Parts: sequence; C-alpha cells; structure tokens
Amino acid sequence: MEVSREYIGKKEDCFAIILEALIHDIEQETEESIEIDEINEGFSYKKKLENRFGNEGYVQVTIAKLDVPNYYEAHFLSNHGLNILSYELTDIDEKSFNLIYKENFEGNKKTHNLNFKLMQLLYKRSSTKRINLMLDHLETLLNN
Repeated sequence: MEVSREYIGKKEDCFAIILEALIHDIEQETEESIEIDEINEGFSYKKKLENRFGNEGYVQVTIAKLDVPNYYEAHFLSNHGLNILSYELTDIDEKSFNLIYKENFEGNKKTHNLNFKLMQLLYKRSSTKRINLMLDHLETLLNN
C-alpha cells in the first residue's frame, strides 16, 4: 500500500518528527533512553504488537535504511514474514515537499503471501483510513 501527500513546510522538520516518534517507540519498548545519534542503519529492537484479531506477539524491528532527511525504512520481522514500511520525502520547492508512505509484506511462505493479499483487499479501506489519520496527525505536528 502506498499513500502520497504534499505538505507545506520543510522536509527536515517533518523528518525530525518521524525520528522523534521512532525514539519514543524505542524508549517505550526497551525502557531505555536513547539519543538521536544512536539511531542508524542496522539498529534493532524487539516490539510487542497486536494483530487485527487481538493476538499479541513480538517482532524484531530493524532500521533498514536511514538517509536523513530523505528516506526512512524499517523492517518488522515476525514468524510469518517481513513487514516493510518507509517514508520518502522529496522537495517540491522551497516551501513544500512530497511524502510517500509505503507498507509492504513479504511472507516466508506462499500461503502467508496469499493470505496477506486477501487480507489487504478486505482491509484496504480501514488501512487507508489508518494511514491517512497518521499522515493528518503528522501534518498537524508539522504546522505547530
């Protein structure tokens, strides 16, 4: 799934908000304080997640790519496969930028891939709504 948005502002400010959210998540999951300069490609931590059915499990989160302030990609490895999410920010002009948010899944079995494609069709509307709410919140933070 991919969603693209144009924002008024500087991509550097937006990327700083994304990194702040990442730091907050890491600190909540690890119960340890972390500085922004400690986050780099290859940084990894365990995260407890709940699926759509209420089942909890742990995933290994790894910062796969980090090119401040242009690109961020994280991999969430579980027993079922690899979830990938990314933010790509590109300048449009001096006062605005484009953000492309992507989510993808690579199952470790064909049945997991087929299940993901089926569930993606069934949950497309709610997933799009969730992503748009997240990007709306990001825009609110950017404008404050």
